[in-house]
Amino acid sequence: MVKRIPLDKLLLETDAPWCSLTGGHASKEHLTLLPSHLRNLYAPLNRQPDRWEEGKAVKGRNEPCAIGLVAFVVARLKGVSLNEVAEHAWRNTIACFGLHELEAEEGTSTTVQSTSTA
Repeated sequence: MVKRIPLDKLLLETDAPWCSLTGGHASKEHLTLLPSHLRNLYAPLNRQPDRWEEGKAVKGRNEPCAIGLVAFVVARLKGVSLNEVAEHAWRNTIACFGLHELEAEEGTSTTVQSTSTA
């Protein structure tokens, strides 16, 4: 389905809290190609819910930090760069929610560390 969504209409989210992008998830084949420096950023160490620890994700839960995993998989499926997906998602989010004041702020670049996704 994501292949059919034009980049200028794409929004990204991780609001499926118990459907993390690991293990048996359909994204697994794409995530095996995720560079380690991005894996550490978007898929931090995790703990069982009853052993929660600040700075660690909850095992099995789709944490907000996983948005980069979502973007990486979308980039792989669409055959474009991770930066291209991130830039479109950022601009579309600004337009959708009327957050135009963010366009003028410094430091709002969505540039992601260089990686090949195609």
